[in-house]
Amino acid sequence: MQTRNRGKLPDGRSHPVDLHVGQRIRTRRLIVGMTQEELAKQLGLTFQQVQKYEKGVNRVSSSRLFELSQILGVSPGFFFEGLGPDDDVPVDDAFGDDAIHIARSFNQLTDPALRRRVLQLIEIITGLVGSSCATVVYCCVIA
Repeated sequence: MQTRNRGKLPDGRSHPVDLHVGQRIRTRRLIVGMTQEELAKQLGLTFQQVQKYEKGVNRVSSSRLFELSQILGVSPGFFFEGLGPDDDVPVDDAFGDDAIHIARSFNQLTDPALRRRVLQLIEIITGLVGSSCATVVYCCVIA
């Protein structure tokens, strides 16, 4: 009898889409400031199951993905954003710890005008990549 390797590639690795969805779950959970334990409790799971989802070890069913989207405050499509048309999609590592920290802090800003100013500041700084530190500080003070 042949064993099924559901959701895995022939070499036993997790499918790239499962890895991507897991990374997006982790990213959003961290942005909203939720622990794996807190998310697991709301889902009625153990934190180990959430870990397996985030690492792409276990696949997330469509109903569970919908439940995750409601808990994390995003549309179900959020978890698939950034996927290409092919199956060799690398896990998007654009959200490192610093980016998650910035996103979490930005979400705490409630004043729309202040949020716009922070975005403008980030755009100014990223436009000056490679410039001297003095230029960046000067532009930040002027902005």
